[in-house]
Amino acid sequence: MTAARHRANLPMLLLYDLDRTCEPALIEEFIDGRELHVSLLGNGASDASRFITPGARVLIKPNLICARDSSTGTTTNPAVVEAIAHWAWEAGAAEVLIGDGSGVGHDTHKVFRALGYDRVASRCRASLVDLNKNPIKVACPDGRVLKEIAVSKTVLETDVLINVPVLKTHSQPMPHSQDPLKRATSSHVICK
Repeated sequence: MTAARHRANLPMLLLYDLDRTCEPALIEEFIDGRELHVSLLGNGASDASRFITPGARVLIKPNLICARDSSTGTTTNPAVVEAIAHWAWEAGAAEVLIGDGSGVGHDTHKVFRALGYDRVASRCRASLVDLNKNPIKVACPDGRVLKEIAVSKTVLETDVLINVPVLKTHSQPMPHSQDPLKRATSSHVICK
């Protein structure tokens, strides 16, 4: 994804991306704002109770592939994750975790610090978790290619998983990603 900082640069960047990726382009204006993002979830704890039951262990999974600021479109905006964490607490969560497994060559805890997620976690009483750690093999009995996959123990021990991806395309797939959740293509909430 390429972010144009000035409207005048858009045609040049669009041609560059089309030449590089041969993929369709989506042009949109980024509107920053906590309320805008939170409104996608609902307007308070009563809406959250559809997903989060009192006492639930909630994992919020942003996209933190590397230490690039969210303004680049590469990573999830920490303000969005912070708003979701507060929303989870309001719904009665017993524990809120923020976790991801950064890409190959990147230390997840360094990425957390570089992007300010350590401060976010402190403000909203959440714990930071590296999902590249403590993998457990999970059987895929109906898998055509993979018969088992490594999944973070934290993910398996979570009552509610809230995926907060960044809408973007890649010029090539990421089969080498250490995080099996990196391949998610849409926002979703998974409840056990």
